[in-house]
This record gives sequence, C-alpha cells and structure tokens, in this order.
Amino acid sequence: MNPVEIVERQLAFYNAHDLEGFCSLYAQDVQIHNLSASDPLITGKTAFRERYRIPFRNPNLHATILARMSMDNFVIDRELVTGRPEGDFSTGVIYHIENETILQVFFIR
Repeated sequence: MNPVEIVERQLAFYNAHDLEGFCSLYAQDVQIHNLSASDPLITGKTAFRERYRIPFRNPNLHATILARMSMDNFVIDRELVTGRPEGDFSTGVIYHIENETILQVFFIR
C-alpha cells in the first residue's frame, strides 16, 4: 500500500470504530505529537491502543477529510472530527509512514 492508501484505510477503521484494524496500521513504536508541545503525547502501540479504546465506544465518533495532500512518505489531512464529548473540531494531521505503517502522527490544533 502507498502512504495515501494506508491513511485512507486507517480512517475507514477509525470511522468503523474497529480498534484492532485501526491499530494494525500503526508501528509498534508509534509516536503521537501535538505540534505545540515538545514531548510526544503517546509513545508505543500499547499506549496508543489504550488512548483510542474508550472513544471508539462512542457510536457518533466520525472523522471527515476536508483536504488532503501527500509528499513522499507523508500525508497531510485537514479533518473535521464530530461526535466527541467536548464538541466537534477541525484539526490538521501529518502522518509519517515508514515500512507500510504509520510511524508518527503530528496534530495541529
């Protein structure tokens, strides 16, 4: 799969609330970052899985791609996330793909 296909597939798993399918596309040593913070929010697949376990129980959780671009092994999305308890929000997401898995994610909020 190419980087865009990997990101598209993880979005489908996200919207289906398929935690195991979603996690299967992320590297064992995945890192999740907020671009405004210096340290990763999440490091490793175990912590990543736990971070998404409860939100995936929400049947209203959904992400829609508003815009997308890709360059080499990076995919950059502008997403609208709905169904979160704290309300809907728009975010920028940069996915770094290596060896057909998502190695790093950078959120811009």
